[in-house]
Amino acid sequence: MQLNMPFLTETLPGIDGRIRVEPEDFFVEEIGVGRPSGRGDHALALIEKRGLSTPGMVRLIASRFGVSHRAIGIAGLKDAAAVTRQWVSVQGVDPARVEVLEHPQIRVIEVGPHGRKLRLGDHTGNRFRIRVRGSGEDGLLRARAITDVVQQRGMPNLFGPQRFGTHGRAHEIGRCYLFTDMAGALDRYLGMPSALETDDRLHRARRLYDEGDLVGAQEAFPASRYVERTLLGRLIEGGTKEEVFLSMSLTELQFQLSAYQSWLFNRILAERIPRIDEAIVGDIIRYHQSRFDLRVQNIDAVRGPIERFAASPTGPIFGYRMAMAKGEPGRIELEMMAREGLKLEQFRPKRNTKWRGARRSFRVRPERLRVEGVDGDVVLSFLLPKGVFATALLRELMRRDVR
Repeated sequence: MQLNMPFLTETLPGIDGRIRVEPEDFFVEEIGVGRPSGRGDHALALIEKRGLSTPGMVRLIASRFGVSHRAIGIAGLKDAAAVTRQWVSVQGVDPARVEVLEHPQIRVIEVGPHGRKLRLGDHTGNRFRIRVRGSGEDGLLRARAITDVVQQRGMPNLFGPQRFGTHGRAHEIGRCYLFTDMAGALDRYLGMPSALETDDRLHRARRLYDEGDLVGAQEAFPASRYVERTLLGRLIEGGTKEEVFLSMSLTELQFQLSAYQSWLFNRILAERIPRIDEAIVGDIIRYHQSRFDLRVQNIDAVRGPIERFAASPTGPIFGYRMAMAKGEPGRIELEMMAREGLKLEQFRPKRNTKWRGARRSFRVRPERLRVEGVDGDVVLSFLLPKGVFATALLRELMRRDVR
């Protein structure tokens, strides 16, 4: 999907270029997970993977050691078109067996006994090293001009295109789910070919589904699309669209709904980007270090923390317990809800999922940001907190949405 959002550095020329030409061009490493505790029935391993998605890695490990995917814990999801290092826990498997795991796309760097399963969000952030190829002779100068602004004002803390699934419709599916249109949700999950998907097999499978050929669609989806093939099997066996959609795992359902929350946040952030580093009366600002939220009543009282980047304005991750902004920021949030026909009560728990809602900073500043020229290319090194998309920075630099 296209984000259709303005750029913070609109007046500066971008660097264009290409990313992910080689997997090594996009390196990501989890930070803040900790080390193996030395005791327990989980093997905690730092794994480097190349050209492999995190779900694909989990399936591979589960198959290799004969365990359920539920026995495997991860702290975060990492890109497939990259070289990434992330921690993985495997319950009931001797660390010595994990240590000698061999696969052309996987390398075990460290492993040891640990006392518990990793959970999503157990890391504090990620370290990146990204190469942008073909940015031209003055690419480095243009990149530094943009990153100077980002360091001063922060970069928009948007959710990148990858947050909305490979076909770019996860937010539409999540909206259908929230508004109890399960048939519409399933139709978007299985059908409606997307230009974002470059695999012709996916286009064919989705077209066959749209035409009502369930068996043909199931056969056309590649084996790696296990969820789609499973759902089609349940439809073929006579399940209703509502029953089949709700048979998906809670994790999968949560992803779709969270994508809709993310899309709503992006829409509100799009209106705020020109004033991303200003407080407005009625804002809820967040103090970064303490995670303390404060409703703004006096601009002068918070101007210092905002300017020092000790605090930032926030936007809504809509949920039934979320605090709404007031004043002009609150009006924007209420107008968004009205356009969507949305009420916070709709987010109350369903099927054990939790959609309390939260506030998210409108901006973030990359830490330890370095911009270098290497053989005519631009190479960026930086740290970001968990939940922040590196592609938000690349988007400012390259002047287009990037995955």
